[in-house]
Formats: sequence, structure tokens, C-alpha cells
Amino acid sequence: MAIPYIYIYKIPVHMNMSLNRFKTNSLIYSYNIRNKYDVFVTGHNTKLFKQSFTNNGVLIFNKLSSEITNTELVMNFKKILFNFLIEKSFYSVEEFMTTDSQLVNCE
Repeated sequence: MAIPYIYIYKIPVHMNMSLNRFKTNSLIYSYNIRNKYDVFVTGHNTKLFKQSFTNNGVLIFNKLSSEITNTELVMNFKKILFNFLIEKSFYSVEEFMTTDSQLVNCE
């Protein structure tokens, strides 16, 4: 397995296990927005925070389709995410972030 693949896999798994630490957009905004169930991306002014594990974790987690992120059991989440990444075979984090991450027959 390539290093970017492991990175793209491990971060959402960690995010899924600690979602209670993060706020969703619906908790921040009092009006309806398109991505109200996504994790809220905090503002930042430094390159250090932009490259941090937390910021990248939120961005990668939000990039996944709702079919993956709405999976409640961690084992099912890992299995669906693993199958999704194997099917799509991303070779860099940039490639993952620029493609449309839709779930296609990964169960």
C-alpha cells in the first residue's frame, strides 16, 4: 500500500472514532446550508494549522460521501472506506481531494 493511501484511510477512521469532539455545520449556522452534516472547518491564519492533522482530517472526512460518513459502527465504516479506496486507488492526497468522492458499489 502506498503511503498516501494509508494516510487517506487512517485519518477518516480516527475522525469517525472521535466525531463527538467536532461540531457540525448545523450546530454553527442557524439557517439551512447545503453541507449541514459536514464537520465544521475552523478558520486559520497559519500554514502550520492548514497542514495540521486536525484540519486535514476534517477536510478529508468531509470529502467522503454521506454513505460512508453516516456509517455508525467503526468496523463497518472501516470496511466501506477500505473498499472505496481500493476501488478508486488514489496515489496522492491531492488526487483524492480533487476528485469527486462518490460511493460506487463498495459494500
